[in-house]
Amino acid sequence: MSDPSFTLVQLRYFEAAARHLSMTAASKELMVSQSAVSTAIAQLEKEMGVTVEVYGLTLGVVLAAILGTYAVWSAEIFPTRTRQGGLSIAYNLTAALFAGTVPYLITVLIATTGSTLVPGPYLMVSAAIGLIAAFSLRETAGKPLQQKED
Repeated sequence: MSDPSFTLVQLRYFEAAARHLSMTAASKELMVSQSAVSTAIAQLEKEMGVTVEVYGLTLGVVLAAILGTYAVWSAEIFPTRTRQGGLSIAYNLTAALFAGTVPYLITVLIATTGSTLVPGPYLMVSAAIGLIAAFSLRETAGKPLQQKED
């Protein structure tokens, strides 16, 4: 299977249609015909080899696994008294480390491998690491929120 070769116009049309949840509203915003928007999205689906709905659902499941495990992990890892400060520091530190480096890393991986599909496995590995971290935490259900060290 060859890598998809879609255009920025197709992505822009798809983004507008997804944001508005309407081909008509997207065509009005983009000042093109509705058929131009639907044709561009159909071409995008053909290039990807999967419908946009299936791709979006798959990406949504992966992102839910990443973000859902983060919420569980972050709520249970810090004691109640220091939870807000701990969450703030952890969130901002990871945002500073990864928000700037991941786009660069993905760009390097795409250039090295020649595949524009590299972000998919990267997200899947991130989700797996998050799930492993979440399942390795000890269960705190039914225990009081205030603990002795609080």
